[in-house]
Amino acid sequence: MTYIFYDTETTGTNTAFDQILQFAAIHTDEQLNELDRFEIRCRLLPWVVPSPGALLITGIAPKTLHDPALPSHFEMVRAIMDKLLSWSPAIFVGFNSITFDEELLRQAFYQTLHPPYLTNTRGNARFDILSAAHACAAFAPNTISIPINDIGKPSFRLGDLAAANGFPIINAHDALADVEGTIDVARLIKERAPSVWRGLERTCRKGDTLDLLEEEPILIHTAFYFNKEYSSLMSHCGRHPEIDTQVAMFDLAHDPEPYFGMSVEELVKVLNATPKIIRSLRANAQPTLMTPDEFPSKVSEIGVEISEATKRAAQIAAEAEFQQNVGRALAARFGEREPSPWPEKQIYDGFAGRDDEQLMADFHASKDWSERNQIALRLSDERLKHFALRTVYAEAPEVLSDVHRHHIERWLNERILSDLDDVPWTTLQHAITEAEKSSIEGSKDDQEQSKVVLEYLLERAKQLSS
Repeated sequence: MTYIFYDTETTGTNTAFDQILQFAAIHTDEQLNELDRFEIRCRLLPWVVPSPGALLITGIAPKTLHDPALPSHFEMVRAIMDKLLSWSPAIFVGFNSITFDEELLRQAFYQTLHPPYLTNTRGNARFDILSAAHACAAFAPNTISIPINDIGKPSFRLGDLAAANGFPIINAHDALADVEGTIDVARLIKERAPSVWRGLERTCRKGDTLDLLEEEPILIHTAFYFNKEYSSLMSHCGRHPEIDTQVAMFDLAHDPEPYFGMSVEELVKVLNATPKIIRSLRANAQPTLMTPDEFPSKVSEIGVEISEATKRAAQIAAEAEFQQNVGRALAARFGEREPSPWPEKQIYDGFAGRDDEQLMADFHASKDWSERNQIALRLSDERLKHFALRTVYAEAPEVLSDVHRHHIERWLNERILSDLDDVPWTTLQHAITEAEKSSIEGSKDDQEQSKVVLEYLLERAKQLSS
């Protein structure tokens, strides 16, 4: 199967409310040889305020945010979707992508009326090179160089890893340069630690992960928190009754028998306690799960006799009621969640209905914005209708009725000019405060860049206020 390596540069780190400004991807064969590449940038959406810190990191000048020569966000996302579909099915690969770039890409698709789950549907899978670097450090030490940072800790930043292994990224925080650096690191891991690579490919699909949990009574689970390794011999002990991606694993360093008679409420407390005797995992997030036969040296490091672990895993497998209660505890762990008032945060609150799916397809098939506006009004899902109408506003505001145009303009101004401290998006006031601080306290280069950003933000605030 081929691979699609990709990266994004954005207006900030809030995956629901920030936007992609640059997207880059390289399509490779199974040996990671390049087949094709794609790179695109876009203009700023009218309701998004860029974080000054993000602009400093990426080096994106404020004047380019509104460059008419660049495509709009809507045009960019359509081009991304078309290109990725032409390369699919494939394994989507990034660096720290499952928790960040993946979510940004989903939001970009969701907010432009595309199916949001491209990377793990249609035969596609996803793979994270940060997880691979962590797994190398744990299971195949010395196969790649892990640099030490200024405070004496291992650094798993992409730029540091690439430089330590002989291929520095010249233009870091450019999406295409970071994709090339990710491929360099991936190629090294694949060549020098093939067993680690195979183990991670085994969990890059939800279904394969669930099969592995059922087939292997004992697995080595490894996770890194603040760049520190935590490895345990674990056994599958339950699954959420409604969400099959949520599973539970029992740490076989502990005797499971005292937990068999616990109530659901007691098991919720165990799930929330530290250390994690019962740990929840997302089967669709490429957990690092290796078999003891593949890595016996890691088993000896963990310090649990394999004979004792085998006995405890068999005890868990025989306790069906315990497994059911653990599943119920996963479901009860966070109680009833209040729906978010913001449609961006409602992405996981349900799929589009069939009628709306057809209307979304019609929206993209149309070439006329007046027709797209009429399609938008027929959408029954209020989330999708909101996204459709604001897309029409960004692309062709003149086709909207006065009522809808004024409604969106009022919403836009209230969002950007909000003086509330607890909103999840970046407001102009938040950004201005950040830029003012950086223009005084940052390095000399950052101070100069921050002043340019600050001038841009103040001018934008002046225009909106008038």
